[in-house]
Amino acid sequence: MAPRFGSETLAHVWYRLEPLPGFDGRTAMQLVNDGEAQQVLDYLGAVDAGVYA
Repeated sequence: MAPRFGSETLAHVWYRLEPLPGFDGRTAMQLVNDGEAQQVLDYLGAVDAGVYA
């Protein structure tokens, strides 16, 4: 994940603190903790495809 965010530190900050659009303000970490890791992977795939730019 570090290449996507520039560093492991920035990736970690994103994972823990950045609310994801369309997920009621939840972060990637909250989604994973709620058993919704696939949602995070799908979100990242959509970003890569240009859906959320």
